[in-house]
Amino acid sequence: AVVLPNGTLARLPLDGGVPREIADHVAEADWAPDGTLAIIRDSGRRRIEVPPGQVLYESGGRISGLRVSPRNDRVAFIEIGSTQHRVSNIATEGAGSVVMMDRQGRRTILSTGWTSIGGLAWAPDGREVWFTATKSGISQALHAVTLAGRERLVARGGGILWLHDIFPDGRVLLTQGRASIEARGRMGQDTAEREYSWLDGTLGAIFAPDGRSFIFSEAADGGGPASGAYLRHADGSPPVRLGDGWALTISPDGKWVVCSNIGFPRELRLVPTGAGDPRKLRRGSISEYDWAYFLPDGKRLVVAGSEAGRPPRLFVQELPDGEPQPFTPEGTGLEPLPAAITPDGRFVAAVPLAGERRFALYPISGGAPQPIPGIAAGDTPLRFSADGASLYVLDQSESGNRVVRLDVANGRKTRWLDLAPPDAAGFWGSTSFVDIAPDGRSYVYSYWRIVSDLFVVDGLR
Repeated sequence: AVVLPNGTLARLPLDGGVPREIADHVAEADWAPDGTLAIIRDSGRRRIEVPPGQVLYESGGRISGLRVSPRNDRVAFIEIGSTQHRVSNIATEGAGSVVMMDRQGRRTILSTGWTSIGGLAWAPDGREVWFTATKSGISQALHAVTLAGRERLVARGGGILWLHDIFPDGRVLLTQGRASIEARGRMGQDTAEREYSWLDGTLGAIFAPDGRSFIFSEAADGGGPASGAYLRHADGSPPVRLGDGWALTISPDGKWVVCSNIGFPRELRLVPTGAGDPRKLRRGSISEYDWAYFLPDGKRLVVAGSEAGRPPRLFVQELPDGEPQPFTPEGTGLEPLPAAITPDGRFVAAVPLAGERRFALYPISGGAPQPIPGIAAGDTPLRFSADGASLYVLDQSESGNRVVRLDVANGRKTRWLDLAPPDAAGFWGSTSFVDIAPDGRSYVYSYWRIVSDLFVVDGLR
């Protein structure tokens, strides 16, 4: 059985022929020992069905890696809750747990607390579930857990291990991958695009308004368990580590950076780029932060977050001791990219999180949003030009990863830059963070590079 690209599960004869369609909206499938199919059906909420049409479990989060036990009496899978581990806005398998269910629907969490997890299979004797995961960074190792919840490390290798299957004779099919988040761009006196990667997880470059420096985060193994916030100058000197966490925004004068810790609950800190002491910002009614952005006056922040039990919205916050005050309706958000704020500091480009995702300009003083001429659903505004006449927009449609320059008066778009590293080996096919200095001469973008080898391994116990 195979899952076709359109989500249809089909039976494909090994000697060739036309696939026989079985079920639709299928994300994954596995054969039970008795020949029954078990599937994960994705039609808004993910459901485990054994056999197709008979719901065993439904999750409000994400489930993957479904496998039926050799004894045909249980299934095991990976479940990821609503709070996911994120490296920027790049989708990883996410924070999650190894879960087991019997045929009567009794659910047992066998192992939890993994910050990145993916790849699962039953041991041949059915006494353990093996999986690949990590609780720090991105380098996953191979682990096993008994049906009583006792965990052990099976194997660790350089890079990321990903379990695909275990054969009846105990041989293990797994991938060893080497993953990094790299950065490229131009700044200062650069005459051509060059690499701006630092360690193995460089992402989230945000320029200071003069385009002569940018902040970024190291979010993979090199940044450490708490990740790291850095400042880089155009003079070619090594980046300066400002502290743990993620670097979110830099003040117009370049003297302050807002950082957040990873994990939950998140807090915002105002960190000096020179000598001085960090200070925690007041959170007011915000229970969960998403991102923060300096306004052009350097005295206020736009904060994306949500109040307890409420949908996200945007807030404005006076520095250094003010509390955040909401100015958009609930259900309004921003991509974790440099916010497109008008040079006069009056409007920010934000998007409704439900329905058609089309950005509009929301007044920071409050009031109804204004449409952006020429903006399409799926376009992501990046930055306004220094004079406010143009808006740089990330277009990730079928044309690929492209930045266009949009004339805000007439909505006309002009192709500005295609984002793609010259070495395509392992390029994951899309970029994540992109920032452009207001003068349009400097830019940096991040992307995943994943190179892997497939192995059959003997002797693992």
